[in-house]
Amino acid sequence: MYLEQKVQLLESRVKELERVLRVVLTQRSGATDIINSVADHYSFSVSEIIGRRRHIDVIEARHVAIYLIRKTCRQSLYSIGAMFKRDHGTILNAVHRIQDRMDVDPKFKAKIEQWVASFTPNP
Repeated sequence: MYLEQKVQLLESRVKELERVLRVVLTQRSGATDIINSVADHYSFSVSEIIGRRRHIDVIEARHVAIYLIRKTCRQSLYSIGAMFKRDHGTILNAVHRIQDRMDVDPKFKAKIEQWVASFTPNP
């Protein structure tokens, strides 16, 4: 009897871990798709988007990718920072910069909202 209970408990834990893993892998896949899409749109390589280069065009593309990942993949600032090899404060700053630009540039806002809609999973 005791052994059967242990087996059932382990089976339920395995199922829960499988569910969590599916969610995490889906989020990572979504983040990769976003980075690829932004890189294509801005005509940069993925390594340039993720890299340390600080040219204004690359920075904008990187900030857009960070904003989209934050809004659509529900990832923490820390996990996004790990993807981009930056700290969470830098990630938060990027999100704020994109939000600020969306407040003053309607065309930019429309493009970002279009991207958010395209990357948001349907319920």
